[in-house]
Amino acid sequence: CRSPNRSGGHVRMRGMACEAGGLGGCDGAARLSHGGTTSIAGIVGPREAKASSRDSDESRVVVHVSAQGGGGWRRDTEEVVRQTLEALIMRSYNPMCVIDFTIQPLSD
Repeated sequence: CRSPNRSGGHVRMRGMACEAGGLGGCDGAARLSHGGTTSIAGIVGPREAKASSRDSDESRVVVHVSAQGGGGWRRDTEEVVRQTLEALIMRSYNPMCVIDFTIQPLSD
């Protein structure tokens, strides 16, 4: 797909690829590439939450972004992903449980 840019040239869209699996010890995993950026994500759960972090009405979604340096962008990314997943997952089906989602950027 090509679209004109401001200088009259064309911009190519970066290629995208997704591959399921690739992580042992997870209930689900995927590798996603978009241009030169590649990340792997894994999900574990739902599993029983510790007594101190149980919600009697819904499961809790926990997101971890593992990246060197971290900082504010990492926390912001975790929050956006958590909010997105909470909107997609029927959390009331698994009360008092936790769902852990981990993202590991591999290259950028």
